[in-house]
Amino acid sequence: MFTLFLCLYRIAEGLEEFKEVIIDKSLNFTIMANYSMEEIIRNVIEKYSLKGYVNSNPKEKVYTNMDGILRDGRGNSLSKAQERKIRGWHWEHFNDGNHTLLVIFHTEQPVNYNTGESGVIHFSSCISSKGISFRAIVENNFKEEKNSFRSFLEKNSKEERGEYTFFNWDKLIKVTEEETIYKNNSHNIPNDPLFWLIEESYGYSFYTQQNVYKNIPVIYFANWPELGEMFNDIINKNITPKANNSQTKDIKRWGSKESPIPNKRYIGVNKQRETLIRKLIEYYDLNAVIFDRQEKKIYVNIDGQLKDGEENVMSVQEVNNIRSWHYLSDNDPIYAVFRLYIQAEDKSYATYFSTCITDEFISFRAIDEINGQQNTDYSPFYRLSWDEIKEVKALENVDKDNPNLLKNDPTFTIWKEDIDANVFYLRTGEKAVISDTYFTFFRIYVVCAFLNDVLNPQRIEDREKILKYHAIVDSYEKIKNMENY
Repeated sequence: MFTLFLCLYRIAEGLEEFKEVIIDKSLNFTIMANYSMEEIIRNVIEKYSLKGYVNSNPKEKVYTNMDGILRDGRGNSLSKAQERKIRGWHWEHFNDGNHTLLVIFHTEQPVNYNTGESGVIHFSSCISSKGISFRAIVENNFKEEKNSFRSFLEKNSKEERGEYTFFNWDKLIKVTEEETIYKNNSHNIPNDPLFWLIEESYGYSFYTQQNVYKNIPVIYFANWPELGEMFNDIINKNITPKANNSQTKDIKRWGSKESPIPNKRYIGVNKQRETLIRKLIEYYDLNAVIFDRQEKKIYVNIDGQLKDGEENVMSVQEVNNIRSWHYLSDNDPIYAVFRLYIQAEDKSYATYFSTCITDEFISFRAIDEINGQQNTDYSPFYRLSWDEIKEVKALENVDKDNPNLLKNDPTFTIWKEDIDANVFYLRTGEKAVISDTYFTFFRIYVVCAFLNDVLNPQRIEDREKILKYHAIVDSYEKIKNMENY
């Protein structure tokens, strides 16, 4: 008996040592089976800053329950009436027990019917310890159509209604982020009303088996991108321990836009767009811009070399930096670079902002350095192909709370006041807000017009036709006046 007791004691002691090893060697996160799903989800809410999320669009809301009350990013509680309404939309989620509602994503999307009437589509998702559910609800003339889209269908000649979708956490194996979900994809929610409005969207694929999944557009998550890692932490029951002050620093997050490091290098040249960009550079005199400070530069490539407004060729070192920061190979042509840097007098820190324009894309990069070492907390990279962009608009007085900024854009660690920006409206329905620092604070409306002309070659052709017409008219008037004289 004593021998059996001793063996059991040593086994238990070994398990306890093994548990300690896991905890000691995993300072950033560990997996603990003895946490409830509610605790895991609340841990994830804190890790990914859902609790304090405030969207600049009041029609897009995230509510989190950390203390028994659902609150938005400003701490305002969700009214009981609104909570009951949303629970009603997702009644299947809660019909077999009193599951705690931990997160609500809610987007109100105004719609205009071809009859001249208007309405609202509510896209929402609910997260509980049981699972996650999705539903779209259409309201016409403020009369809700629960579980049916009949009124909307009649007005738009559609044939089927939208559906309720639910995933149990125990049945999910992974979630992936999808840059483009197309309208007719067989893995979409059947007759998702979002695709009555647009052709494609960014979103997520929820997998229950390797090739069995459902596409959920980002509008069901209050248009919050890049949540794939968050969902996978819930699925895998990952817990992030709260480290003490000596282990971590508290970083306040803002913005959301970033791109993964490209797997493939840029290849080939679109000659038509190359010609267009070079033509527009001269049309907008970007090849003649001279700043009174060396910190600001616009380099353009008209003849094969990047030069500033004084015809100074960009140094080899700086070209190499730009190529490295924007993940370009040595032979890839660059047609324009906007570059700004800010440096402390003692050179203890420096921040470099740059925009790189090629024939295929426009990319933005900030490099934040402290004592010569890159601070990756504030060094976002974001790339857009020209084909992704619908239009660009100038926007004044942008603040740090705008969720469509580059993720942790260091602009807002340097300038505390509001700043101007260019807003890139994407064909997916998303938008990206790029602060003016990435364009060297150079005449925001000129930059905006230049970018839109790259996107719409017809604009400059139309202007040239008008100028040619006016030249012909002027010439005719001069000849006519001479004959009369």
